[in-house]
Amino acid sequence: MQAAHDEYGLRELIVAIGAFTVSRELQHIGNAAEGAKMKQFALQRYGEAVREMNLRLSELAYEEGTRKALIACLLICCFEGLLGNTFASLKHAESGNKVMRKWLKKHGSNHHKAGITSPAPLVIESEIVQAYLRIDEQVTTFRGTRDDEEHESVIEETHDTVAGIPNMFSSNFEARMYLEVIERRAAHFGCLLVGGFKFSVEPDPFRDLDQDQESINFRLRRVQFLRGVLLDNIERWTAAFGRFAEGKPEAMGFPNSPAYFLLARSKVLEVMVGNCLSQDLASYEKYLPQFRMIVATCEQIIQLMNDGQEHGDYKFEFGIIMPLHTTAKWCQDRALRRRAIELMRAHRSSNGEPMREGVWDSATFAKWDEIMMEAEEADGAENGTGGGAKFRVTSITCNQTTKEIRLNISRGNEEKIVVGLVDWRRLDDFSQGTKIGDQDELLLPASKFTSIIPPTTWKTMLPTRSREGKVVGE
Repeated sequence: MQAAHDEYGLRELIVAIGAFTVSRELQHIGNAAEGAKMKQFALQRYGEAVREMNLRLSELAYEEGTRKALIACLLICCFEGLLGNTFASLKHAESGNKVMRKWLKKHGSNHHKAGITSPAPLVIESEIVQAYLRIDEQVTTFRGTRDDEEHESVIEETHDTVAGIPNMFSSNFEARMYLEVIERRAAHFGCLLVGGFKFSVEPDPFRDLDQDQESINFRLRRVQFLRGVLLDNIERWTAAFGRFAEGKPEAMGFPNSPAYFLLARSKVLEVMVGNCLSQDLASYEKYLPQFRMIVATCEQIIQLMNDGQEHGDYKFEFGIIMPLHTTAKWCQDRALRRRAIELMRAHRSSNGEPMREGVWDSATFAKWDEIMMEAEEADGAENGTGGGAKFRVTSITCNQTTKEIRLNISRGNEEKIVVGLVDWRRLDDFSQGTKIGDQDELLLPASKFTSIIPPTTWKTMLPTRSREGKVVGE
């Protein structure tokens, strides 16, 4: 608000967000005509604000212009998200994230609190830095194109921060700050893990086999080391949070208490990092307590939301959709998988609209997980195993006419299987994708919607060759 006081474009963005919120409220109470007028007013203000900011930012000094550009980008992301332009919002988030990364590199990093505080809070406040660090996780997961060096840098620069996790957190806010740092480290670790499969699995007579195998072995050792570091981070966070919850039980009792969100998200980390080097489905059975905790915690969150104050259908940050999606996708207990899907469908605003948390849409992911579950169970029934192999998404396209999302999935080395259409609710803008036909458009690369768990284990994915160049086992 202080920045908007002397910047017309920022004021207009705030006005546009407020006007659009009012338009939704008017439509909800049945005043559709006034709601439509207010929405049009919001769109006009938004367009004027963007034009003004484009002109003004070129006139400002670097530091002042960077700060205001970052604030404007956050507001633009929120407005596009409210409109339902999920991927347009994500592209703006990616642009803003690049600006923030450039600024952080220029100013150096306050390593003791990197990922929590600003290295120059008198220039750009810590709250702005924190907002973009949360954006970084979404960008990394869904649009990230950074190289391994960048991913390693993000993990390394927060080393001292996680080393300073206290014995007991003093508040939910402190617990959240440290958890978000660990989540961000895990997201970049996931990108490194996926990058480990760039080595061809086919024999190549032109490659230096010894050097290639040495690189593979080095990468495997590095992944194993980072996994151990992350598991230690998660264990120390869990212990500090447990002491905080025991010492201040009232912190878990407030409606919409952030403690419940933190608990669910921490259990996701335990599962995804703990099992990231295994594709044996039986290995998930040992995480049944975590899956049960996720479902029980999310049930409590939804109940608190329903009993509390009215709330809208859009959140800029992650909430409970991702933990429920993780459960529906990886849990081996059929009842828990179905309950997770039911809870996603029950996760709605006060107006009955499915909730959106950043890119995550509760109705879309419920349908998505249901399709995957049914495909796996049908495959298991055919083979008499009672449960099929896990499928993974290989591409995500949309139809510009129907505004529906098509999931292509595969299992192992089988060809892609088109499994039908998933409605990405209120998706208005497909302009961020890549044209692949008259009506279809590729929205996101497959890796951005898969978990960090690789399609198979390192040992089976990366072949061992003899000195004669033959793949062992052929």
